Amino acid sequence: MEVSGAERIQRYLKDGKQVLLVSDIHTDFRDKTKRNPLYLPEFIEQLVSLDSKITWEVYLEQGIAATDGKPDLPFLELLDTYFLEDEFDKPEKQESHYYKKFLRNGGTLLALTKSYFGSKGCFLSRNRCHIPNARFHFIDIRQRNIGDCYLGNAIPFTRFYNELFIYLFRVKDSWNKESIKGVIEDFKNDMLGAIEDLLDCKRAQKILKQAAKSIYKRDLVLFFQPYYKKSLDILTDVYRVWGENGDKIVELMVTDILQSKSFDLNRIKLVKTIRFLTAEYKKRGTMKLIDEIESYYPDNINAGKCSPPLVSIAFVIYTSMLMNMYTLGRITKPYNKNVVVIAGINHINYAKDFYEKMGWEKDIESKKLANKRVSIPNILISGSDADTETISRTQTKILRRRKYRKTKTRLKNSSSSTKKRRYTKSV
Repeated sequence: MEVSGAERIQRYLKDGKQVLLVSDIHTDFRDKTKRNPLYLPEFIEQLVSLDSKITWEVYLEQGIAATDGKPDLPFLELLDTYFLEDEFDKPEKQESHYYKKFLRNGGTLLALTKSYFGSKGCFLSRNRCHIPNARFHFIDIRQRNIGDCYLGNAIPFTRFYNELFIYLFRVKDSWNKESIKGVIEDFKNDMLGAIEDLLDCKRAQKILKQAAKSIYKRDLVLFFQPYYKKSLDILTDVYRVWGENGDKIVELMVTDILQSKSFDLNRIKLVKTIRFLTAEYKKRGTMKLIDEIESYYPDNINAGKCSPPLVSIAFVIYTSMLMNMYTLGRITKPYNKNVVVIAGINHINYAKDFYEKMGWEKDIESKKLANKRVSIPNILISGSDADTETISRTQTKILRRRKYRKTKTRLKNSSSSTKKRRYTKSV
């Protein structure tokens, strides 16, 4: 069967449990073939609806809602609730509206999935979901408070230049050395404050307890130890470079910015600043550490060769590692028997690697047919149970039944040119 929207689909089995790993690349989910698509959310709903006695846990990297480059605080801090726009009286209607809009205009698979299941009451609030045998969870923690771990201040700095220009916009009408220096001081101090917030995440119980409740408690710690150390070293290097050389960096940035006689985004280049930062990071081997993490899995999607100021990439690597640790802790808790995880391919690669190290057997590996269209065995007819022997026995029974009902089947086919299929009504 063919599924559209995903970059890759894999299934792993062990001890009567199954986990379906769906990898996304955060670009338009629409495939360019002319064949009618079965988009991933519809496929997932059909899968979990095959047997109402089987409970599913669906985990989604929901992404970050932002306005003018800044995360929306209501979305970040109140993810368990929903927000209605004026023209809607029910959240399901609002989500359905956006789902249809995404189908027309495109968007990311993550947004499509959230709106599709949101139109059915899922991801909105407890006891609202219309799919009774499935529970839907957000796993992207990079946007809210988690105990003493405050990620909201860090996210804007994952877009370093965008955030810098937002600060400079404050003084666009008083473009002089003194006013520019003032906002650059604020920019530097706010960035260092955001790093301090992130460093508190080392002790965040909300993250640590996920691994503590996993069936692989010790294995998770050992698995993530080298990755986490490198991500922490990268972030610490950035903190020390900007903290120990703050006055020098501010001075260089002001000098570079004043090369532009007015607030012109196309003309502002941090040439001297970048040269200084490059020398400082080389002393610490920071860029080498970044290259090691980004190239660990060959099919990771990265922005290219890293270069200073390194603030954005340091924030992304560290917060992504926190999300990976949190996610793997959650999805390996004892009650998770049938699991779907939908996230960016870089996150899924860690999960894939971990399951393989724990001895899980991969029984499905999708074949890429086109951009955002893959082929997998039709598990919608073979069954969703993780017990592959049960699936095999079911298929054998079907074949035997056909052997003894050949004439009857032919007669039935002769009266109808199309075989009945199970469809899920689209929103």
